[in-house]
Amino acid sequence: MLKNTPRGHPDRLPLQMALTELETLAEKLNERKRDADQRCEIKQIAKAINERYLNKAVSACANELLLSEPLITNPPGPWR
Repeated sequence: MLKNTPRGHPDRLPLQMALTELETLAEKLNERKRDADQRCEIKQIAKAINERYLNKAVSACANELLLSEPLITNPPGPWR
């Protein structure tokens, strides 16, 4: 519309202002979308790292923990 509106027309300035406002809004929306995408990617990476760490920890515990019982020792006495 702005391209087809002559320079002296009374609607030209409001159209220019509206265009500027729309461009500013589009920039803000794009920036928010980029931020949201980055946060989502960070969450996915953190989840993958946590899952990998948890799997390693469980595997390590499974390999190390064979038997867990109280240790019974012989008390000192004359039979020793």
